[in-house]
Amino acid sequence: MKAMIFAAGLGTRLRPITESTPKALVPVNGKPMLEITLAKLAEHGFSEVVVNVHHFADQVRAFANSQRVREMTIHISDESEELLDTGGGLKKAAEFLKGGWDFASRLPIDGTEESLHLEFKQKKDASTGALHRTDRQHLSMALSGFANAEGGLVVWGVDARRGKDGVDRVRDLSPVCGLARFVSELQSLTPEMVSPHLQGVEHHPIEDPETPDTGIVVTIVPKGEGEPHMANGPKQHLYYRRTSSDFRYLEHYEVADLFGRRPQAVLSVTPSWSIGNIRRVIGGAVNQWDGGLSVVFIVKNTGRALARFPCFSVGSPSPEWRQTGQVSASGPFVKVQAPDPWAFRAAASSDGVMYPNDRYPALIITFGVTNLDQREDLELPYEAVADGCPVVRGIFRLKWEKVSLGIHYGGQSGGRYEGVEDPE
Repeated sequence: MKAMIFAAGLGTRLRPITESTPKALVPVNGKPMLEITLAKLAEHGFSEVVVNVHHFADQVRAFANSQRVREMTIHISDESEELLDTGGGLKKAAEFLKGGWDFASRLPIDGTEESLHLEFKQKKDASTGALHRTDRQHLSMALSGFANAEGGLVVWGVDARRGKDGVDRVRDLSPVCGLARFVSELQSLTPEMVSPHLQGVEHHPIEDPETPDTGIVVTIVPKGEGEPHMANGPKQHLYYRRTSSDFRYLEHYEVADLFGRRPQAVLSVTPSWSIGNIRRVIGGAVNQWDGGLSVVFIVKNTGRALARFPCFSVGSPSPEWRQTGQVSASGPFVKVQAPDPWAFRAAASSDGVMYPNDRYPALIITFGVTNLDQREDLELPYEAVADGCPVVRGIFRLKWEKVSLGIHYGGQSGGRYEGVEDPE
């Protein structure tokens, strides 16, 4: 069996813990949540797992890669450049989740449970692909409920019932005949079943190889942005939300709260390094070279709203580094005086904004170095903020050994060296 773990979230409800630790690695009874989840999946027979990463992606990736869970393969779905939310995470991992009919046939065998992000639906009349009134109501409720929560999956053609323990589990498959027509009607009716229009909904058929035009359908519903989404199915016209493994209609005060929801700007930071202007030192020791080590901090707005008043700060390195540092900024960022405890800062002017998907080198810090120096490893703490955005913090680390070797190799090959490895 295959599964996906959503480990890309910002963990805003767990602050201040998640200001330095990704939500997936927050310990519970001494063990990171990701470790506990992997162990539980292995215990229930899952052999392949996708872990999506974004917030402190390097920490989550390193931890996941360090796990040696027996008979389990762990894949990383990297969303460092753009956080895709729950529905988007499923969309990106679609090639993994589409395990074909083998995936579908194991649902009743494993007694797969419904969850916050997973709903099973049995078609009212599985002998035809035409949507019954009940099917339209189920579609409308799922679109509204998932859009007003965190997004999720609806799997059609599956009989899931509640057991004595109160948990909905798959009991059997109830494949839909006329699969092509069913998908076509889902696609054509989706825009009518929810208001306002919800972009990004997808319907994917999984056909039974032994029975043509018969099978199940996986509907991917993304998280909605802006105003809440109302179900427009027959005799519905209600606002729903996914909670636990059920859809429930929202009270008036909850709808009012959702109407105050707006798209957010979300900043991400990607550091990189290179060494340029590498020259042999005249009158120096044999094979002595000098150059400029440049550390570039790329700030990107991965959210869906304007990032207003963005500001990026970098902490102070050790004295031997600080005395050779020179700083520049670009894009809407300009150098400004950095207050303690920061050494360098760049901020946008009063009318400076970052549009969605804008990315700029907020700060470029250049240090004079030679390959014969003996320096401590470089450590630069950083912080990115903007009006209404979650704060992004991290530490850029670079071993001196890599810098020294980079100067040497760059001097032999054109006077430049790109840091191709991830900083440690």
